[in-house]
Amino acid sequence: MAEVVERVVGALEGRGDDGATEGNAGLLLSSSRMPDLASRLRRDLQAEGVVISEMGKASSGRQTVVTLRLPPGAKSALEHVDARLHVSISLV
Repeated sequence: MAEVVERVVGALEGRGDDGATEGNAGLLLSSSRMPDLASRLRRDLQAEGVVISEMGKASSGRQTVVTLRLPPGAKSALEHVDARLHVSISLV
């Protein structure tokens, strides 16, 4: 899984911080049973009114890792999404 995380974080870092604003949260989510994690996150966060400024995704075997850059104040929306999707969330 470490290799998957490194790939997806590296891809976001390679883009630079053009879309980032001060206070944006870096977020790492993973799931071993949800290959469509990125599309579910995008759909559910948009339904909560959260704009995703950057997203990266990688998979290895059954493990899917998604990183997001979110605006400040998205914590309550993340809690709602986490409750629905049952994913592992880490703020970075």
